[in-house]
Order: sequence, then C-alpha cells, then structure tokens
Amino acid sequence: MFCPEESHVNAPLLVAALEEACRRIGVSLTAHAGEVEIVDPHRLSGSGVLLRGGNGAEWRGDRAVLCAGAWTCRFAETIGLPIPIHPIRGQICSYDVPFGDTRHMVFSSQAYWVGKKNGTLVCGASEDVAGFDASVTERGIERLLRWGPRLFPFLQGRQPVRRWAGLRPATLDGRPLIGRLPHRDDILIAAGHYRNGILLSPVTAQLVGDLLEGSAGAGLLAPFAPDRFALRQ
Repeated sequence: MFCPEESHVNAPLLVAALEEACRRIGVSLTAHAGEVEIVDPHRLSGSGVLLRGGNGAEWRGDRAVLCAGAWTCRFAETIGLPIPIHPIRGQICSYDVPFGDTRHMVFSSQAYWVGKKNGTLVCGASEDVAGFDASVTERGIERLLRWGPRLFPFLQGRQPVRRWAGLRPATLDGRPLIGRLPHRDDILIAAGHYRNGILLSPVTAQLVGDLLEGSAGAGLLAPFAPDRFALRQ
C-alpha cells in the first residue's frame, strides 16, 4: 500500500524546537529535577497545587498537568486513582544511508524503515516488557538486523551506526488518559499514548489547553477519561 501523503519527523529535533519555543515565550524549565511528587493538599496553606522535585525544588501553580509518559503511573498512590500505564521497551537502530536512497517509508509485519535527512536509515522497533530498563539488548536488535536485508539488500553484512531504546507508555485498552481527575479538578493527566506520543502531541496539547481554559467538550474526551479504569473495579 502506497501512501504518498504519509510523513514523518525527526523526534529529537522536534523536541529541541519545542524547548526553544517554550523558552522564547517565557516558560521556566528545570533539568534533572529528580522524581517529582505532588504534595498532599491537606498540608498546604491556600489553594493550588504544590510539586516537589527530588532535588528539593518546589513549584506551585493553580493546576498541574501530569504528562510523564510511562512514569505517570507513579502518581497513582498520591492522587488516589489507578493509572494503569506500563512501560513497553522499544529498541531501534539506524544505518548510514544517504538521504534519497530510500524514497519512502516501508512497513512490514516485523519492522519499519524510514530514511532521514541527516543521512540515516532508521529501523524499528522491537517490543518487550522490561520494566523501566531502557538498555539495548542483542536480542532486541537482532530481529531488526535480520529483516533489514530482506527488504533492502544493500544492508546485507552492514552493522548499524547507532542503537537505542525508549519506553512506550502503554494502557490496558490502548487509549491514552486525557482529562481532569474527577476528585481534583486542579490536576489533569495527558499520558499513555504508547507508540504515538509524538504524532498525537499537537491534538493532545490542544485538548489540554482547552481543558485549562474550560472550553473542552466532555463528550469528546469521554473515551480517554483518566478514571475509566477505576470505574471498572
């Protein structure tokens, strides 16, 4: 199946551009904050949300958005709501291949291949349950190495120039969690997008922005309600 309008982005460059855009409009960013916790509201004076980082830093605001990917589940006990998001490790590799040698994205039942403008051919991605271990394994990459030459003969005998892994935030029903907490309207969740976090980031940002401004339709977000798993218990 040929999809001529299919597109892709360079995720690291996109994130770098996002950081720069945030800084330009005055967003305050903190690096290496450590594990962040939500301070019990009963211990606060006044309204709002207080977050505390593992480095001792604190941030107070009217509302907080929990968008920590696979790590969002760690807030479950604090907010008193099950967050069944779990990490699925995905391993990827890339080859030195001049841009244009592969003119289209190629998908198979075993892997995908995407040519990037930086002169690499990216191949991904394996899937396995390894908790929060984001290390690269020979077993995880081996299948990608085995299938590459079957579709691209010029990869025969070649080794990747880079190998890496990431943790996908998966949910029990395959849908993300987007919305306010039913018992705390000052906390929102936007997580659990699994393999489509980058692709769905624009619409997710729009929905969360609408929620913060009080203009998002409840019916539109109902399938992604953060408390839908608690209702099944």
